[in-house]
Amino acid sequence: MNSISLMLIKNEFCYGVFLSTMKWNCLSMAGKLYDQLCERKFGKHVMKLSVAMCTYNGAQYIEEQLQSIHNQTVPISEIVISDDGSTDSTVPIIQEYAKQTPFPIRVLVNHDSLGVGQNFSRCIQECTGDLIFTCDQDDIWQPDKVEVFSRLFYQYPNCDLAFSDLTLISEDGKETGRNMWQDLGFISSKLDGSENAFEQLIQRNVVTGAAMVFRSSLAKIACPVPHGFIHDEWIALVASLTGTILTIKAPMVKYRIHQAQQIGSASGLLGEWRHARKLMNRNYFENRITRAQAIVQFIQTHKDILCNPRYIHWPSGILSHAHAVAAIHHSWLLRWPLIFRELITGRYFRYDHGLKSVIRDSLL
Repeated sequence: MNSISLMLIKNEFCYGVFLSTMKWNCLSMAGKLYDQLCERKFGKHVMKLSVAMCTYNGAQYIEEQLQSIHNQTVPISEIVISDDGSTDSTVPIIQEYAKQTPFPIRVLVNHDSLGVGQNFSRCIQECTGDLIFTCDQDDIWQPDKVEVFSRLFYQYPNCDLAFSDLTLISEDGKETGRNMWQDLGFISSKLDGSENAFEQLIQRNVVTGAAMVFRSSLAKIACPVPHGFIHDEWIALVASLTGTILTIKAPMVKYRIHQAQQIGSASGLLGEWRHARKLMNRNYFENRITRAQAIVQFIQTHKDILCNPRYIHWPSGILSHAHAVAAIHHSWLLRWPLIFRELITGRYFRYDHGLKSVIRDSLL
């Protein structure tokens, strides 16, 4: 190779480094300008923004997710990643990608698998930001996600948690024409800023962790996440008991649907039925008792910060219904008397998903 070729390669490399440096300098300047504008407009201190991401064998999609976080109109302050023992190249991909970011990426590796809920619990507790964005390994953020959410929290200092809709995409990233809220039949106006948010969320969880953001002050009272709960459901329940939840109608995340994911989404009655059959076995219903006990314990130990004092009187009903549902799925002899009792007492409509839960307990 002659000296001219070497010079061209060197110049091309330097130009690439220059462009990369300019890109991140511009993003940094844009972020500082945004912080200054928010500080002037809302009179608040500049918030540090953390991303809590959990991974497990996510090599196929992890770089695209990281890239979408990089491309934000307002840069984040840090990414904390907790890997649950991946056996593929997930961790090396992250470590290599971290070399080119203007913000730190910290990777924690679990020697023993924790599972989704406990892994996120650990990851969230390691974050140092004022706002925490929980993040899956296989989705894609809209470019203005951080800007939209941070502006909302600046504007509404009483907001403890916010979440948005999600656009559903296929394994190869193509939009399906469906949104998460559409699949759930969720109407955001019923929950947005409602004083009765807990009554809605205890019936069913509509908060998806991939589109959820909350203050670190909420994380301090919600974590560690109790066993039996997924992180998004538990943190949303705690927020509904102690503060205010707001919604963003615009989808801020492209949520990937594929076979390997543990939760996912389902559309239509047949889809919901298949989804229920997949997730709801006997252990699922027995686990409801553990979950109910965690809710009851939280209410009893945080009476002084409940946003609605009448929730103090809910524990006995929550526990009674959980025990009844577990018993229904343990014995056919008890099934119909217990279904009838929970129906006439109204507990199906207060602590569960109404007639859908009656059908569930009758058929599953």
